[in-house]
Amino acid sequence: MLSYHEIVNDVVDGEPLAITWCPLCASAVVYDRHVGGRTLEFGVSGFLYRSNLMLYDRRTGSLWSQLLGGAVTGRMRGAKLRELPFVQQTWAAWREEHPRTKVLTIRGDELGEKFTQPSSQSTARGVEESNDPYGTYVSKVPIYFPNSHRGVPDASLVLGVVDGGRSKAYVVLALQRRRALNDFLAGEPLLLVADDSSLSVHAFSRRVGTRTLTFRAVRGGLADRETRSRWSAASGRALAGMRLERVSATPAYWFAWRNFHPATAVWKG
Repeated sequence: MLSYHEIVNDVVDGEPLAITWCPLCASAVVYDRHVGGRTLEFGVSGFLYRSNLMLYDRRTGSLWSQLLGGAVTGRMRGAKLRELPFVQQTWAAWREEHPRTKVLTIRGDELGEKFTQPSSQSTARGVEESNDPYGTYVSKVPIYFPNSHRGVPDASLVLGVVDGGRSKAYVVLALQRRRALNDFLAGEPLLLVADDSSLSVHAFSRRVGTRTLTFRAVRGGLADRETRSRWSAASGRALAGMRLERVSATPAYWFAWRNFHPATAVWKG
């Protein structure tokens, strides 16, 4: 559904949010819509910058870059949006964790039927066309972006993290093989987790109170060395009641992440 609409302006628990998705970069970012004492509402501008979605705010018409998280033209130029942590995973896994959750309406959406009943057909030119607007794009990303940079193919999916002015990209395929990675970024201890059951990757802080924990993947989740507790890889919760703080992280294609963070570090496994 987000491939059709790309932006959702919503309010969750009193917090005005912009949920953004750029299908060309496979980048999902969630922002707080409070900026300088105003609550902005965003739309899709139709413009791209380095293949990435450009938003506009309906109050001033300024253009905002999704992956830069700030306004680049208009009266709001130079303003920044506050990025918020989120989870990107299968509906089944989310529903199990949040059984009373609300879901973006499909029934009242004119494009909803294309989502619930996808179709494809062969044209007279021998081309397969689908009502999924990016159904064939995903398979062609390695053709559009055939190069590798710093040993990583541009079409690879990465999880990008920014902290203390520094950035780092983690190759998703390598995380899936490793399952759990203890790392540091700008002096902050991070835990990167790949959860196969929900097709998701997560970033957490390893600080719990005054302690920094060290994790490893075990059957059914995670375990830490210091307290010997068992943890959920998806939620960051321990059976003993402790909880890890989720860190803002951006899934994206490598070509997109490195274009917006040229000085990024990269972990390849």
